[in-house]
Amino acid sequence: MLVAWSGSTLAQCDVSKGEFLTEEEYCKLKKEAAMQYCSALEGELSARKAEADRLRGDVEAERNKANRLRREVRDLDSQLAEMKSMVAMMEREYGPYRNKEFEHRVIKGEYLSLIAEYDRVYGDAMKWPRLYRANRDQIEDPNLIYPDQMLKVPHGYPNWHLVVEGEFLSKIANYWEIYNDGREWPRIYEANRDQIKDPDLVYPDQVLTIPR
Repeated sequence: MLVAWSGSTLAQCDVSKGEFLTEEEYCKLKKEAAMQYCSALEGELSARKAEADRLRGDVEAERNKANRLRREVRDLDSQLAEMKSMVAMMEREYGPYRNKEFEHRVIKGEYLSLIAEYDRVYGDAMKWPRLYRANRDQIEDPNLIYPDQMLKVPHGYPNWHLVVEGEFLSKIANYWEIYNDGREWPRIYEANRDQIKDPDLVYPDQVLTIPR
């Protein structure tokens, strides 16, 4: 906005950029220039009020968002507390069985996958083969177990493995309690070079170290 003082153009003023006249400069304006200046001030005031209203709206929106996030955090804290309580309860109930071998007495109607699914055993029916491997001395057919049999229930991850007929390194490595991945067999081979001459040949009753 150009502002002309009486007699000559003495100043250039743009109120949108925060440029304002002093009282002395304003008093020297001609009537038309003074009206233009006042109109510009009113326009700038309206624009700044609108901007202030917008910013207040933004602040209120952010405040609402912050309050919502606080509520979500409180809800999550509550859920976390419940989960910790549940974990503590399960720890008290099942903790004594962790990494311990105990025995399970077979009752009528049970089978290996059912027993494996019990929470205090493995909590997973698909892990029944470990029960079979741990009880080969009394289970000839994994589909046949009998009431009152006392089955060993090993827990944790073993540091050794007793080879039985038909096993080979990749098969052993693939057992879930070993590495659950047959491709990991070289780890077993490297740890047992003193007794394995050919990695394709292992023999029943060999006791292999399982590195962790």
